[in-house]
Amino acid sequence: MFDFSGYITTTGQAAQVDLASVWGAYREVLAIDCGVEEFAHGQLRLCALSRAGETVDQAREDGVFVAVYGACYDRLNSSDGIEAGRINAGGIKKRYQLTGFKFLGHIKGSFILFISDSHKQQTFIITDPLSLRSLYYRETPGGLFFSSSLPTLKELLKELAIEPAYDGASIIEYYLFDFTLGHHTMLEGVSELQAGNLLQMGEEGLGLHSYADPQELFPLTEEPLDEKEGGQLLTEVLEKNIALFTDGPKNTAIALTGGYDSRSIAALAGADFQKYQYYSYGAPQSWDVNIPQRLADKNHLDHLIIDLSGEFKRNFSAYALKTIQLGDGIAEASRANYLYVYSNFLKDKKSILSGLFGSELIKNPSSRGLFIDENILSILRSEDPGLAFGRLYGHMLDQDIFEPEFVIRHRDEVQRRVLNNPLVCNQLPFNRKLLYFIMMIGCRKYFAKEIKLERFYLNNRTPFFDIDFIQSLLLTPYPWVYNWTREKSLVKNLKIHRVYASFISRNKGLMNTISTHGFQPGYLLSAWFYPLLALQFIRTKKKITRESQLSFEENIRTFFSQEARSLGAALPFKRERLQLMGQSDFKNYVKLNSLSQWMEKHAIQSPAVIDPSILK
Repeated sequence: MFDFSGYITTTGQAAQVDLASVWGAYREVLAIDCGVEEFAHGQLRLCALSRAGETVDQAREDGVFVAVYGACYDRLNSSDGIEAGRINAGGIKKRYQLTGFKFLGHIKGSFILFISDSHKQQTFIITDPLSLRSLYYRETPGGLFFSSSLPTLKELLKELAIEPAYDGASIIEYYLFDFTLGHHTMLEGVSELQAGNLLQMGEEGLGLHSYADPQELFPLTEEPLDEKEGGQLLTEVLEKNIALFTDGPKNTAIALTGGYDSRSIAALAGADFQKYQYYSYGAPQSWDVNIPQRLADKNHLDHLIIDLSGEFKRNFSAYALKTIQLGDGIAEASRANYLYVYSNFLKDKKSILSGLFGSELIKNPSSRGLFIDENILSILRSEDPGLAFGRLYGHMLDQDIFEPEFVIRHRDEVQRRVLNNPLVCNQLPFNRKLLYFIMMIGCRKYFAKEIKLERFYLNNRTPFFDIDFIQSLLLTPYPWVYNWTREKSLVKNLKIHRVYASFISRNKGLMNTISTHGFQPGYLLSAWFYPLLALQFIRTKKKITRESQLSFEENIRTFFSQEARSLGAALPFKRERLQLMGQSDFKNYVKLNSLSQWMEKHAIQSPAVIDPSILK
């Protein structure tokens, strides 16, 4: 399944809600051929959407029902002696019946599990410890209602005469930090199940438990392996992950970019390396497609180049609008390229392998304004987070984007959320605090925006964003957390990049083609090559950066100027200020305009017009 909705009753009386009907408008927007299946077991009612030709992975026997959203695998070094492999719903059910929830310590993947146990009269919903998939929920007098789609959950609650307004504190968090930092969503009273959480519903009501502490899962070592041993370990783990996660060359495509993460996956794809479909997207002749094409030509690969300068730009507004409607309030119009690529291409594939999250763990964090905003950095660095937050809030008030009353009304709640978040405010050294923030909040929520759009068409399997790989990486000297510096250091930068030479050297045909980093990975093998590396970097890096940029800025401005006429009155932004922001702060201009469109398209109301008597 790629989407779902459902509820868990507490009284044994099924609520009078037609789960299939609430998907009507959503399916019209989605416009793909999909099947709808409904399941009932004990207190649980589940309605699942699946791509054409696919069925829900579920098992039912001996009073236990299990459904799997996503993919589960055995850990590579599982202590229960089981050989690593894909685990279906039947396997999860068997392990649950044998060990209770101890099995969670032996599995990995990107998943949400549903377990309904008639013997215990309880239902459990479980997220994996890294969690790129969304489950939104709200407790009501009739039980717990949930969905993978925020607008669909809103429609589900509407059947109970509950219509959540927008959450003002979440909107401010989103403006300040690019995402909400915790479980809160854009809808008031609606939560998102966090990574490594187990939600339990029974006669005693709702219980929420965390079974995975990132500091325990990913401890830092004082004596890492040396470079040679570390490189060998990581190569073996990544190679096993790629073999484990793939659906085979016939059903899997591999993303091929100008960087090193995707090239590493290609290099470790094994004997079937040349049998896979590879793909890249960007402007013709840009380095984003030029470098992958060089690799493909040199290695005789089946390489699909997806042009983002033609049909996509001509029909940008249609893809942008659909992106916003399906993006749960956090996917901006600027992400329309994902929807274009995966809705039009690779239709014969079930999954893709991408380099998602590799460089974010290995290289010194530099993508400011993407997965880590300067605002959150100021709080993470501060010895007095409360004081740092106060400065940020005052600056936001001066920017005059929101009505002053709105900003003041939500100040205490936003501050409480920020200062009570253990991944934001703790006593860890800055490098460790930053690592756990990036891994468990920043990158996880940033890449979830991409996953939200891809899930309708393909499963994105991520060999780097994996418990086994991260734990192994932290046993080596490579990750930036051991090489942290606020200053640019060529020596440390090259040392960190050397791990890619370990990966890519498994396939010599991928070693001696330049990357978008400005040099070829073969030059990382020995310090003797560093003068050649430096020369190549100096000659090409600026040119690559300049010629790799494909801007949709004018398309975005045109789209928002067309759509702005339809906006209703429930928005908390000053519209004239929002439009002026397009000249001085394009990132927030895109972000807030996209959120405005999402609220408008899904009729999200202001809290002022909601009757509080119907809210729990």
